Amino acid sequence: RIAKIENERERVCALRDLCDQLPVANHALLETLFGFLNHFSSFSKQNLMGVSNIAAIFSPTLIDKKNGTPEELLNN
Repeated sequence: RIAKIENERERVCALRDLCDQLPVANHALLETLFGFLNHFSSFSKQNLMGVSNIAAIFSPTLIDKKNGTPEELLNN
């Protein structure tokens, strides 16, 4: 449902609201993970890992494909 929101600002707000509904431990883990990925991407010139490369490497391990593709998960 969120992926279908065309307005970027509204989509970001909806994702933020969804994240705020997570249990405290899950929310803390998500913040830590995003903090790490942001820090890692800040060295993209040295590690040659831009955002798209980081997504290609980390997304398969972060998204459980038994429950569908990333697109299917976002659309449900």
